[in-house]
Amino acid sequence: MKTEKDGSCFYPGAEEKLAECTYEVPSIEELTKITTMLLEAYAVFLRHSDYPEDIEFVIRHRDVADIAIRVDRRSAYYRFFHNMNISEKKRASLYAYWIAKLRPFTIVDERYSESEDAAYINEKFAAYYLITAVLIPNGDVYDAEKIIFSSEFFEKLVYAFRYRSITIDSVILLADSMTAETLSQNFSSSE
Repeated sequence: MKTEKDGSCFYPGAEEKLAECTYEVPSIEELTKITTMLLEAYAVFLRHSDYPEDIEFVIRHRDVADIAIRVDRRSAYYRFFHNMNISEKKRASLYAYWIAKLRPFTIVDERYSESEDAAYINEKFAAYYLITAVLIPNGDVYDAEKIIFSSEFFEKLVYAFRYRSITIDSVILLADSMTAETLSQNFSSSE
C-alpha cells in the first residue's frame, strides 16, 4: 500500500476500482416490498407483545424507507468491496441496528402515555426482529414468543440497543454468534 502526498492510502488499482463504484437506490417497487416486510414484522411483534389489537401507533414511513436504503447500501458495499453477498443473519442485524437507531415507530395510545414499555418499542422490536430472524429462520415465531420475551438475553439486548454505544459490526458479530441456547442462558454479569 502506498500513501499519496494528499494523505490518502491506495492499493494498486484502487483508483480505477473506486471510479467504477456507484450506488443506485432501490426502485420504488423494491422499497415498497422491503418496507411492507418490515411493517408486517412489526404487526406480528405487536401481537406477540401482548399489546391490545386496537393500540394506536405512528409509523414514520420515511424512516422505514431510509432503513431499507441503508441496509441495501451496506449490502452493496459488501458486494463491491468484499466481493460477497451478505447472509440473512447480517441483513437482519442491519435492519435491527437501524430500527434501534432511527426509531421509526411510536406508540401514541393514551393507555401507554406514561409507559416505559412504549418508550422502548423500537429497541424491543429491533431485539425481537434480530432474534426471530436469526434463531427462527422459517418465521414461525408463535411457539417461541414466550421464550423470547421472557429471556434475560432479550432484556439485555433491549438495554444495549437503548443505552449502549453499539456499532453495526458488533450487531453483526452478535447475530453470527447467536444460537438457540442463547435465549436460555443466564447472564448474571453486572450492567
